[in-house]
Amino acid sequence: MHGSPLTSIVIPCTLRDLRGFSRLLSCWSDDRFFPIRPREDFTPIPLVVMVNRWENDTEAAFKEAFHQHKKLHSVFPDCIVLGAGLEGDRDLYARGETLAKGRYGNKAGPNFQFFETMRQLEKFGDFTFQCEIDCFPLRRGWLNDLNGVIDDRRFAWVIGSIYTGQRPVGRDIQMHFNGNAIYQCGSKDFNKFINEVWQPGVLEYVDIDPN
Repeated sequence: MHGSPLTSIVIPCTLRDLRGFSRLLSCWSDDRFFPIRPREDFTPIPLVVMVNRWENDTEAAFKEAFHQHKKLHSVFPDCIVLGAGLEGDRDLYARGETLAKGRYGNKAGPNFQFFETMRQLEKFGDFTFQCEIDCFPLRRGWLNDLNGVIDDRRFAWVIGSIYTGQRPVGRDIQMHFNGNAIYQCGSKDFNKFINEVWQPGVLEYVDIDPN
């Protein structure tokens, strides 16, 4: 798929997620769940890991895990490790709390990490697919399929799935930030929307609901 609109895949991680990252790459390396199908064109794209913050061996550890899965190197020629630079209340993820534990809400870490991810991935251009480490494919060729989805929706900033369950989900789930989606991170207008509308709106709302 020459000139595909998908120009990167990003996996958000914390420093404790190295094992989960390796497990996800092992799944992708399985022929049943390999990212591309045989005899279908695909332009290799970088695999990006966005960690919440740095420690001395962070980059080397994630790159080594990628190096161990050589089968994927034909799809992802490189693993780029970036840091969101989160500290203190900006890196908080408090579970099971009713009152605010930090200035920016109890889920500040994932929120700030997402917005910083979109900003840093703007330089890659076009679209990125954000895949969390507990999100696994169901069949081979899912990267080809993602490009097909984007081809029909190149105007979109966010392309996600629609809930198709039989029962309505509770409010706590409705307000949960599910990051598994395609984002037009290369759009300056999208990043302007993040900076001027989306992130300020989230920060205002955590004063009402810290979770």
